[in-house]
Amino acid sequence: MNDLPAPLVQIRDELEAARARVHALADGVGERLAVRPPLGGWSAAECIWHLTQTTKMTLPNIEIALAARRVPRLPDAWRPRHSFFGWLLCWVLEPPSRIKAKTPPAFEPRDVGPIDDVLADFDGQQDALIACLEACATVDIARLRMTSAFSTRVTYSVYSGFRILATHQRRHLWQAEAALKAAT
Repeated sequence: MNDLPAPLVQIRDELEAARARVHALADGVGERLAVRPPLGGWSAAECIWHLTQTTKMTLPNIEIALAARRVPRLPDAWRPRHSFFGWLLCWVLEPPSRIKAKTPPAFEPRDVGPIDDVLADFDGQQDALIACLEACATVDIARLRMTSAFSTRVTYSVYSGFRILATHQRRHLWQAEAALKAAT
């Protein structure tokens, strides 16, 4: 692995922290992870499934952007900036929830399956996401554009795409923790 610039190390740390939160959430609760809160909403397992699905649908868009155009090596003092939509989405998604949005059908939890499979799928996608991030060590991803997995009309920088995924994970882990607490 190449040495990562500090902003990418921060994202990787956030992704690893999300993984740790998922496993801490699941530790010792077993199938209770799949219980929906009594007042409605997704179960903790459904929140984790949704994060996995979001990564599965977003990674190909990041990879397309990376394959389409390579940018010269990063300058020594690289300080990436969000694109406008990237900044806006991170602001909206950061917990606690500021705005409730309708989830597109492809990202709506369905029969999520056994909890062990949900956790294994999450880990596999998290590994793929972190590997993709680490492959960007020398690419100015703040200058590369990608399409959102949620809407083909929305684009933002690949850097923003990684930031959005990390923020999105915090949002739904906050929701998963609340769902598990409400369901017990």
